Amino acid sequence: MFDTTRAAVRYLAGRLQARIGARSDNGQESGALTLEWIIIAAAIALAAVGAVAFFATEVTKYTNQLP
Repeated sequence: MFDTTRAAVRYLAGRLQARIGARSDNGQESGALTLEWIIIAAAIALAAVGAVAFFATEVTKYTNQLP
């Protein structure tokens, strides 16, 4: 499950780098938009890692309770 999350984050990072490269010659306005997307992507990645950690812990607790 962690490998899927890692692959998704790497894919999003690659897409973000492609967008940054495409917008780098449009002036300063695109810099603010790029920073917004970087922050949003980081927040999504952190949420995904947090969700993986939370669910792994909960599944472990539940499986330990099984007979």
